[in-house]
Amino acid sequence: MEDMMKVGNIKIDFDRIELAFPLELPADQIPEEYRHLNNGEMHVLPKKIRQKLEDFDQKVFSFIQGSMDSSLGTDQRILGLVKQDEDESKRFLEKLNQYRQEYFELRDEILAQYNTLVENFISFFVDACVKKEYREKARASLKENIPSKEEYGNSFRLSVEEQDIE
Repeated sequence: MEDMMKVGNIKIDFDRIELAFPLELPADQIPEEYRHLNNGEMHVLPKKIRQKLEDFDQKVFSFIQGSMDSSLGTDQRILGLVKQDEDESKRFLEKLNQYRQEYFELRDEILAQYNTLVENFISFFVDACVKKEYREKARASLKENIPSKEEYGNSFRLSVEEQDIE
């Protein structure tokens, strides 16, 4: 997920690493009866945690869209101007900063269990999908491709920066 938005003179950077692996093989290499499994994703984080993140994302995007001047239209990157009342702008920034704090609390909840979540994912995937003789190599490969706890934690961004309007 990566979103850089501009609302009036406020730049909003909202991002984190998505912990998913695509399952894509050329269709001609998959037997017909298994093609429904192709083009999916394997997620490191359980659905419950992913849903919390998605719900939070939607809450923030809805707030931002509800705060803009709808007469200007919308765009994924440039959302228009925040209603130009000084009190509204101040309330907008305060609320966005509350969301920022909530976002990092959610991140910290995930990080508190991150190593266990990663190990559970690797064990499930390897035990379910890999022949015994290849499991150690598969475990090492997966561990190498999953961001460390520190990398994942540092990928969370929700920054708000006021800029001069040009």
